[in-house]
Amino acid sequence: MGDDPLAWLHGEAGGDSADAPAEKPARKRRSAAAEKSAPDTADLIESSFELLAPHGGELVAKFYDTLFERHPEVEPLFAGTSREEQDLKLLGALQLAVANIRKPDVLGPVLVELGHKHQGYGVLPEHFEAAGGILLETLAELAGEHWNDDLAQAWATTYTDISELMLSGYEPDEDTTMAAESVAVLAPQQGDEQTVRSELNKMRSAVDGAMTAIMMVDRELTITYMNESARTLLRENEDELRKIYRGFDVDNMIGMSADFFHADPSHQQRLLADPNNLPWRTDITVGPLKLALNVTAIIDEQGNYLGNTLEMADVTETRAREAENARLQSAIKGATTRLMMCDDDLNIVYANPAVMEMFRNRAAEMRQAFPGFDPENLIGQNIDKFHKNPAHQRKLLKDPSMLPAKATIHMLDLVFEVNATMILGPKGEYRGNMVEWVDMTEQFNAEQELSNLVKAASEGDFSVSMDVSRYKGFYRTLGGTINGIMIGLKDLSQVLASMSRGDLTCGMRGDYDGLFAKFKLDVNATVDVLRDTVQQILASSANISASSSEISEGNSDLLQRTESQASSLEETASSMEEMTAAVKSSADNARQANQLASSAREQAEVGGQVVRRAIDAMGEINKSSSQIADIISVIDEIAFQTNLLALNAAVEAARAGEQGRGFAVVAAEVRNLAQRSAEAAKEIKTLIKDSVIKVEDGSRLVGESGNTLDEIVTAVKKVSDIIAEIAAAAQEQSLGIEQVNTAVSQLDEVTQKNAAMVEE
Repeated sequence: MGDDPLAWLHGEAGGDSADAPAEKPARKRRSAAAEKSAPDTADLIESSFELLAPHGGELVAKFYDTLFERHPEVEPLFAGTSREEQDLKLLGALQLAVANIRKPDVLGPVLVELGHKHQGYGVLPEHFEAAGGILLETLAELAGEHWNDDLAQAWATTYTDISELMLSGYEPDEDTTMAAESVAVLAPQQGDEQTVRSELNKMRSAVDGAMTAIMMVDRELTITYMNESARTLLRENEDELRKIYRGFDVDNMIGMSADFFHADPSHQQRLLADPNNLPWRTDITVGPLKLALNVTAIIDEQGNYLGNTLEMADVTETRAREAENARLQSAIKGATTRLMMCDDDLNIVYANPAVMEMFRNRAAEMRQAFPGFDPENLIGQNIDKFHKNPAHQRKLLKDPSMLPAKATIHMLDLVFEVNATMILGPKGEYRGNMVEWVDMTEQFNAEQELSNLVKAASEGDFSVSMDVSRYKGFYRTLGGTINGIMIGLKDLSQVLASMSRGDLTCGMRGDYDGLFAKFKLDVNATVDVLRDTVQQILASSANISASSSEISEGNSDLLQRTESQASSLEETASSMEEMTAAVKSSADNARQANQLASSAREQAEVGGQVVRRAIDAMGEINKSSSQIADIISVIDEIAFQTNLLALNAAVEAARAGEQGRGFAVVAAEVRNLAQRSAEAAKEIKTLIKDSVIKVEDGSRLVGESGNTLDEIVTAVKKVSDIIAEIAAAAQEQSLGIEQVNTAVSQLDEVTQKNAAMVEE
């Protein structure tokens, strides 16, 4: 305990104790190393709890959830308080313990009193170990990555010390007193000192040779005696003890203070100071060892308190087995799996609450198969009475090669599934069997009903339902769910059947949840839409009927008109054929006219050229006439000059007289000739002027004729072009009329067919 600051908690008794006697100088104290290392565990506890303090509510909630889940038998112990109140109490207790971890004088009495209260609540010692394991798991889970081996060891040691201290507050059972204690009170009952000494020697011999390890201390807690069993026990574990208590030596323990083993000697001093605290029992943990202690008082004949006797026993393996057994027993007892155990003679020795509840629930049915069956008297009965061939079962259950063995048992209307395993002893010897029971009746019946229901549904019969009143839990919920589905499908099938008969006034009327509620809305909306659509179709049908009558009448009129149109088209076709022929003839005439116009155009162009040449010739004639006029003027002038000359010659002849008479005659003739020439020239001039005028008129007329002929040529060209266009148009018109004629023929054929169809 030298390295453990919480060692003062080991096995602390409860209540207020008398003050410890003054310390004696002879007592040995803890080593300096122990004093130096003592705060380490406390520091770990304080620092880790400070880290977890913000999650205190979650810590206690998880602790109780896990505790009640794994150990349901513990939950009824808390029936007198609410869960919230209990969570607060546990959190407060943890805070108190951590806050006073260095104050044993404050915390010790509180924990002892708390332990005494827990005993009154019905908390058993084995519950402390179970709770400790769960507490460490919860601390590790919430601490996460901060959790390590040092913290685990610190909390485990602390919890062990606290639990032992609380258990010390439990009221002890009646004890047989130690032989050494009896020695102190034996003298008043004996007749003489010799007899007393003899008895003392006997008792000392008995103590020395006792199998129980016994140690005695005086009131100063100085070790005064150790029997051989105590020496042997400590010597066997000397190496482990030396790791904890430096310098530990079994052979030097006599005369040594027991304070050497305690981190806080004042606790033991207070505990042992009052004999009313004794006898006192507890288990202490020393390293890997777990020792059971029983401390009693040594009282002399005058009633003086002389010291104490300490009985020790190594219960490490025993407590481990007890803890394991307690865990197994608690697990089996609280398990929902139905378990039954029998010994090697197949006598029932144990049945957990789950299997007992099953037999109680099925007792009435099982009595029909096994008259007199009573689940309350099941323990002690042999299982042979439940089998038709016990020898077969015995052979099966005792043969490890055939186990585990599973079987399905049909017991009238009940169906059970069992799994038998073998229970072996420490050496592998056969000790009995364990049988797991599974009540398959509800599952079997439910599967049958579900099979029938599914079969009916697959055949379209949705009227079948599951009787959920026969079931509980999952199958009741499953049956209710499937019944709801069947009701919904039945409702839907009725709606569809009504719709198939033309009844659109139906709808899904049931109350549904989830998908079926949406299904109901969609189906009813579909029916409404169909009903509205059908109504619209009916209204449209009435309109269509009226329209059909009108169409029929219209068809009659159309037939007449079509027939009339067919007749007209026939006439049109005939007319078009005639017109086609006429147009073709016109086109041919137009082509001929175009040819004639082209010829006339060519001749007009030739005439134009001739006229142009005539105009040129008339111009030349006009030019020649002008020249002739000029010549005539010259002749006229010559005649005038000649006449003057003749006149002058006559004058001269007259002057000459007779001599000039002949000349006068010649002059007179010349004069006459000149006059005649002048007259002839005058006439010619007049004729020439008249010719010139006529030539000018002819030239003008020829010019006008040329212009007119040019205009004629131009007009002929235009006429020729127009006739060419007319010919082309006539050709196109002829083609178009042929196409129209073809179209009219087709239209006539279509009209004939339409007339036939309309007539039909």
